[in-house]
Amino acid sequence: MTAQTGPRTMTESERVLTGMYAAEEKYLAAGGPGRASFAPLAPHFSPEVVLHQAEGLP
Repeated sequence: MTAQTGPRTMTESERVLTGMYAAEEKYLAAGGPGRASFAPLAPHFSPEVVLHQAEGLP
């Protein structure tokens, strides 16, 4: 086992997810589906992705 000598650097995957979660937080705080612009989240998805939300989800 080796000791860490400083803060760990995030991987690219962690940076992408952290950015997406931050954008999602802003989107939901602004009202979410039907109320807020999806623009902050859009850069985190391929244009080919189709998102569906079940009616039963909050």
